[in-house]
Amino acid sequence: MSKKNWLPLALITLWCSSLPAAQDIETIIITASRIPQPLHTVGSSVTVIDLDDWRGAGTTISDVLREIPGISISQSGGSGTVTALRMRGSESNHTRILLDGIELSDPTSGGVDFAHLSIAGIERIEVLRGAPSALWGSDAISGIVNLISRKGGSSSLTQKSGSNQRHETTLQVATESENFSMQASAHHFQTRGENISLTGSERDGYRNNTLQWGGQWRPSAETDFRFSVRRTHANSEYDGSGPTDAPYTSRNRRTYLNASLHTETGPFKHQANLSFLQTTNQPQDAFPTESKGRRIQIDELVWRDFEDCLLGRPCTLGAGLEWSRERYHRKGIEPLHFISSSMFMTLNWQPDPQTTVDLSLRRDKNHDFEDADTWRVSFAYQFPGLSTRLYLASGIGIANPTLTERYGYFPGTFQGNPSLQPERSRNTEIGIEHNPGGVCCRISLSLFDQRLSDEIRGYYDPDGFAGPELPTAINESGRSERWGGELELEFESHPDWTVSAHYAYLYATEPDSGGATDRREIRRPRHQYRLALAHHSNSWNSQLDFTTVRGLLDDDFSSFPAERKTLENYYLANLSARYNLVPKFDLLFEARNLLDESYQEVLGYAAPRRNFSAGVTWHFD
Repeated sequence: MSKKNWLPLALITLWCSSLPAAQDIETIIITASRIPQPLHTVGSSVTVIDLDDWRGAGTTISDVLREIPGISISQSGGSGTVTALRMRGSESNHTRILLDGIELSDPTSGGVDFAHLSIAGIERIEVLRGAPSALWGSDAISGIVNLISRKGGSSSLTQKSGSNQRHETTLQVATESENFSMQASAHHFQTRGENISLTGSERDGYRNNTLQWGGQWRPSAETDFRFSVRRTHANSEYDGSGPTDAPYTSRNRRTYLNASLHTETGPFKHQANLSFLQTTNQPQDAFPTESKGRRIQIDELVWRDFEDCLLGRPCTLGAGLEWSRERYHRKGIEPLHFISSSMFMTLNWQPDPQTTVDLSLRRDKNHDFEDADTWRVSFAYQFPGLSTRLYLASGIGIANPTLTERYGYFPGTFQGNPSLQPERSRNTEIGIEHNPGGVCCRISLSLFDQRLSDEIRGYYDPDGFAGPELPTAINESGRSERWGGELELEFESHPDWTVSAHYAYLYATEPDSGGATDRREIRRPRHQYRLALAHHSNSWNSQLDFTTVRGLLDDDFSSFPAERKTLENYYLANLSARYNLVPKFDLLFEARNLLDESYQEVLGYAAPRRNFSAGVTWHFD
């Protein structure tokens, strides 16, 4: 970036620094160290979204995450089609997705399909970018997305309708007393959809029903019990792998259960967690087959605060144990099992009032393949008298091979490779954030570098021994590299208006066949821009945002070997508004893709065109 381009940024920073810091309540983060800590002590890029304050357009978690720099979403068409998240250029299974401590990745594929994950019942989202595998284990190569359920709050009923015969109903009921809070939500979404193929006219519809129930019981000041249950039924219509119409359907079922106990015994704080996940996928396409996955996970964490620790300064020392068991079953394959156990330690140390150092160490013991050791160290410095945080983090991340990669999808189409080993990544990040609050601005800049080795990739040898062999998976001999930067700005020039913008740059390469050369990776835009204007008053809450995506590649599988193509740049505009008509009723309006842009996020699948919806919310608590 030229000096001229840096000048406005420097002037804004200096002007903001001259204003007094606001006396806002400190934001507490759980995801960064698994132990609650203030945001200004976190040595990584962190984004926290309170969904009660979110003004964007959409109904899914992926709609919210699109607004975060460094995250790209690849959706194969409209509502209900496969939706993958990539953080800072990593693979879709390199970001660990959690819901109240439940790992949401499907045991059958190792990834999370965000198409069926609605915002109903979710209160808060914490996004940590970096490589926190030393804290959270496998798949946390690029970061963590932690979804936190509602445990109380308000009661409301929302009804919206719109283009393509879209209908959405959300009911939230909450109760709260001195020692107990509970929340239940029911969400129904259906649409006739659009034609996601580039040819033909067949519409691809979608229906989703999600139920969630959760609560928190505090029998004493030292004991806290929490639970959550979530059940999703989704039916999708979609087209095949080529850009032609196909009458394919898919049924997806997800069940999440979680119970946790938080206690204090003397100087020790303890958290025990038990979670259960079950998934069922029933595609009806050219190769119909049903797959089922199940995961049981138990983890415990104990920590203690010390006033006089290293060099006489305070610190928090914690230790934890984890155990998980996965079961995978697909038609034509005997049920498969995978068991892992882990132990980890975390140290949070303050050598002086402005400095925080976090150190994490972890050992993963895998019963079927090589064990893994990971570590992470981070540093945060709060400048005296300023709301400015400087941070630096470095660590090792891993991603275990999935059961499908090790044992195959179904006979006759893919040959598993039981010899696969975990992928390994080395991450480094440095950044600075200035956040005085008040009517001023928030500005942050982060730079990152990631080196991935032993990457698991598909492999096909047409001249193998005894003739052509089935496709399989291998640990690649070369190294993938991802580096870039993220710039964020939020400015409140008036108490009722907020302007926010971000820019993300990414350069991601992977070894070509044989690891001899490097080539850019697919479905990772090189440039992402976003500008949003939000208005908030006693009666109105609205937001108009513009997004630009440039430099997106994808593979064209209409030929073999697949040809890598550049997708057209696209520009999107979305509008959302909420108006308080009377004390208990809000009017809602959303317009997505206002410019009616024709674009693709995945080659061969048309993204949704311009659509509108309107509705009403009744607050009856």
